[in-house]
Amino acid sequence: MKCYFIFNPNSGKGKKHKKVEYIKSRLQERFGYVEVVKTLSRKHLMESVKNACEDASLIVFSGGDGTVNDVLNSLTKSVPLGLIPSGTCNDFASSHNIPKNIKKALDIICSGSAQNFDIFEANGRRGVYVCTSGIFTSASYDTKQKSKRIFGKLGYYFHAIKEVFRTKSMDISFSLDGKEPIRHNSVLFLMINSSSVAGWKINKKTNLADGKMDFVSVETKKKNGKMGLMCLLTICKMFLFGIKSVKKSKRVKVENFENANVCSQKPLKINIDGEYLGNGNVDIKVIKNGISLICK
Repeated sequence: MKCYFIFNPNSGKGKKHKKVEYIKSRLQERFGYVEVVKTLSRKHLMESVKNACEDASLIVFSGGDGTVNDVLNSLTKSVPLGLIPSGTCNDFASSHNIPKNIKKALDIICSGSAQNFDIFEANGRRGVYVCTSGIFTSASYDTKQKSKRIFGKLGYYFHAIKEVFRTKSMDISFSLDGKEPIRHNSVLFLMINSSSVAGWKINKKTNLADGKMDFVSVETKKKNGKMGLMCLLTICKMFLFGIKSVKKSKRVKVENFENANVCSQKPLKINIDGEYLGNGNVDIKVIKNGISLICK
């Protein structure tokens, strides 16, 4: 069995790469031959994953949610993946009960089994846990790496606070599974295939292998397009207590789907798995059992 260990030394606070020899020895005990690749750039990471697909029986990698997305989009065939989380929020890992502790994550990789989970495709790019736009959603890619290393999640939150005073609503039209489009004066919409978003467990009981995702949109009633206090409180409540706590709110639309289209007259600034996807409308579809991950 040929195992590759690919790691991103710049993810999170940049400390996990100091444990490379320990990780390599643990993997060798279980899988025999292990090839270690330290990525020098995002491009190098993606090229390394593509090359590993040629003969790998297992690809183990260390990184955050952005690294997970890059690995997913670099796979040329289905290969089981092992994850050692080393990002800031690690929403994907959290949703699959993979701890940040290196030893515990390796215990899962060495004794767990490959399980299939859903992914999605948005505008031609594959994603694993969220596609979103609106307030707070640019914090994940606009926050500087230095800030994340010093403050961790707080680095995101400092950036997000600024958005409260400058975000305006999006006049969106969304259609789920071919149904009649619905208009929403939204300040935030999320299409979620995850229990965790931005480090918060907002969707605890979701099924990650049912071929569906959840659509959530929070609407403002303000005519000037700015977010009012009640709208902000609704968003805070959703992140603190989960989507279920706001389902009955008139401001919130919650529904699951297999395919969705979200459009707006003004280009939407799209975030996929914490990374900037581009400006425009969104076409998204669920890919059932699209990823094989080593879990308990």
